Amino acid sequence: MLSKIEAQQLWDNLRGSLLETEKNIRAIINTRAWEPLGYETFAEAWRDNLSDIELSTELRAVVVFAMFDDGASKSDVAKSVAGVGPTTVTALSNY
Repeated sequence: MLSKIEAQQLWDNLRGSLLETEKNIRAIINTRAWEPLGYETFAEAWRDNLSDIELSTELRAVVVFAMFDDGASKSDVAKSVAGVGPTTVTALSNY
């Protein structure tokens, strides 16, 4: 079993990783980092480099389902998870 410190480190590491991912995506967009690689568009570069990775929607769904499993209401989930509104919460709650 994890200690409280180890558990908190896992949460802190996850938070840092997610923030770093967002930072890197924004940096790629802001600097047009696809152009030096010979891509004409961001979409083309994304397809070639990251199309096999499912982001936001999948990650959000995992978190939402875990919250439902823990007894959270639709309202609580919508307030707690950025980017998840009433429509998404309702759709996910039907699974």
